[in-house]
Amino acid sequence: MLFSRGQQLIEVILALAIFFAFLSGAILLSGRSLQTFRSAQELTDVELILTESLEAMQSIASTNWNAMTIGTFGLTSQGGAWQMQPSPDSINGTYLRTVTIDGTERDANCALVQTGQGTADPSTMHVTTTISWTEGGQNKSREVGAYFTDWKTPGACGETGQASNLDIDISLASIDATKKSLVGVVLTNNDSSSITLDTMTLTWTKPGEIGYIKIEGTNYWHSSNGTGSPQGEQPSGTELDLVDLVLEPEESYDIDVFRFDEKVDGATFTITATMIDGSSTTEVTTPPFVP
Repeated sequence: MLFSRGQQLIEVILALAIFFAFLSGAILLSGRSLQTFRSAQELTDVELILTESLEAMQSIASTNWNAMTIGTFGLTSQGGAWQMQPSPDSINGTYLRTVTIDGTERDANCALVQTGQGTADPSTMHVTTTISWTEGGQNKSREVGAYFTDWKTPGACGETGQASNLDIDISLASIDATKKSLVGVVLTNNDSSSITLDTMTLTWTKPGEIGYIKIEGTNYWHSSNGTGSPQGEQPSGTELDLVDLVLEPEESYDIDVFRFDEKVDGATFTITATMIDGSSTTEVTTPPFVP
């Protein structure tokens, strides 16, 4: 009888041990799942804030270029309009947004160069937006950079001809989930007359070749179906002769995709658009892009 009771007691203890071990594992797994969910939600929040910030800076640059001065700022919305404030701004008490504006320099050919290697260009500024937050006791941050140009008074390096009225908006440009496509670039004709896009030249700082360019759902250059020239996938720096794109007055056109055969995430892109009259305009992106 004593042996039987002792055996039952041991079985109860073993059962309790197994139960508590299972419970501890379940609690640990639940905690990790919750942390993963929170991390994913924070990244989603940060991506939305970065997108909002780029849109805000694009609005400020377009409507009040004089506000684009070198320094560190925050953003605030008053009366439905974005403005810069003299210090970084807090978002929901969780994220800190810092907007840094740096001047740019160009060489004799009007190409953007590193500081100290050219002449200051007051009509072009480089803007970096940084979002900082704390997660699990660790400091984290993400940032995105873009160039903004005063297209109304572009200065000595400003474009002439039809190109002076073409805006290449890269403020919402990103790399897609495959990491092989540049998306989100928008072309806008700011003139009261139509203008015509003739060729595009892209350079990028990663391996790989370009396969096609699709604008508003239509291929305007494709490496293998006879659309545009030259045919075949092309390396960085090749001038691509597109099917002429006529941009109507004050209309915008989405470049759906620049498609590459290898991953181009983290690359810097230079996009040059040449118009039918031979004039051209260039924009330069800086990684990382908004995912």
